[in-house]
Amino acid sequence: MPKKLLVMMLVMLLALPAAVHAADEDAAESVTRGEFFRSIAEHLELKPEQSDLPLPSDVPNESPYAESVRALMEKQVLFGYPDGTVRPDEEIQAEHAAYLLARLLGVEDAQAVDFLNEKYGVNLTGSAKSEEARQSVARVLSTDPATLDLIKQSTVKQLEVTSFKAVVDQSMRMEFRPDAPAELAGLMSDITATSEMVYHLEDGMHLITTMKLPEIPMEEGAIPPEGIAVEQYMVPEGMFMKITDPSTGEDQWISMGDLPFSFPELQQMQQSSMGYIDELMNMQTVFYRTEGVETVNGAPAHKIGFNGTIASLEDIMKMMQSFMPNQESGSATDLLAGLGDIFKDASFAGTMWLNQETLLPIRAEMTMSMQLADNPALPIETIFSDMSMEYADFNQVESIELPEEAKTAATLPLPATEDPAEGSADSDTHVDTDADAGTDAADADTQTDADTDADSGVDEDDSDADVDAETDEAVSDETEADVETETVTAE
Repeated sequence: MPKKLLVMMLVMLLALPAAVHAADEDAAESVTRGEFFRSIAEHLELKPEQSDLPLPSDVPNESPYAESVRALMEKQVLFGYPDGTVRPDEEIQAEHAAYLLARLLGVEDAQAVDFLNEKYGVNLTGSAKSEEARQSVARVLSTDPATLDLIKQSTVKQLEVTSFKAVVDQSMRMEFRPDAPAELAGLMSDITATSEMVYHLEDGMHLITTMKLPEIPMEEGAIPPEGIAVEQYMVPEGMFMKITDPSTGEDQWISMGDLPFSFPELQQMQQSSMGYIDELMNMQTVFYRTEGVETVNGAPAHKIGFNGTIASLEDIMKMMQSFMPNQESGSATDLLAGLGDIFKDASFAGTMWLNQETLLPIRAEMTMSMQLADNPALPIETIFSDMSMEYADFNQVESIELPEEAKTAATLPLPATEDPAEGSADSDTHVDTDADAGTDAADADTQTDADTDADSGVDEDDSDADVDAETDEAVSDETEADVETETVTAE
């Protein structure tokens, strides 16, 4: 018996490494591109809104990946090779998987691998393995429940605030279409602004903004102004604006009516902000993450990062429907509908710091990029924006009073209904007061799909990653979203 027992133990010991090795091989099994597409779509519960959207040539309608491919194409993160394929049965390279994940966060391909490693501890290298791929999708494309709870608690606290002050610094850079007038591009290419804001729950909002523009053409001998000052009141009586003429130095008050929203409507929107957060979570459009605790302005604060993309006007409508006033009719609906010929897509990223004790915001920072529609009437192609906001004096503002001269201001005449691309110029300096200030649409850092050479990303060794994009065909054919290793940013 001892001999038989010894033999049995020896067999088991010999078999154990083989079993472990077999399990390791199974866990390390490579994942195909189609499987990875499907894992993302299933995790985000993505369904294509256009069932007739043309599929790549190697994905038939009956393919198990057809629906996932359509959904990712609609999200503008999957484009296909120049030959019209996406090669769903090939193994996906880890770097290419990183591109797909990062694009859903609005992160450019060139930064994808480092960003995922730094922010999420996801280190995708070599060939993506099935378990590694599954975990990376769940880790990156999710908001941790504890982080979401923190954001909601902060939102509740902010809804209890009766007043506060804030200083907002913004910069905006515009890229113009090649055929745009040179003088327009020179005048509006770079704009910076600093705003001092005072908010009172009952009285409204007072905003003083100083903008710096590129050099303005002046008469000979005239001294160019340091900036343009705009003072705004958004109060129950309506919206009023004082503008200083840069050439004469004279001030003029103008009544803007209730554009784009009345003050009661803004209050209603603020009170509905919790529903807005829930809608963002349902849409899987914005992803939050906790990045520890830092000291800000002498106080310990929760640091929360966020990234997101908006792939279509329909996404904006969904985001806003939870709290937008006048959904059936009125200026809000008209405003959104007017974006149809203007908006293409957007992406955004930022950080907010919440006071650890009060859970009220201390600071918020955000970068945004918005790609405009391919509309000949629009001279601007892309808008890039950076914003930082410092909060102070919560519940310490006693009142806001509208100046007498503003009360008698003439109402700005509105033009007749016109093409949205020609007539909508919203210069409102609206700043969100919710904890998710930074996640509103506008938001957005446009994902630069990055056209690369037809060979870039097709070769396994990626040696052609930065080969030329000299031919029009190579530039016009957007290469596979998850294949490019070197990308050419919109910048």
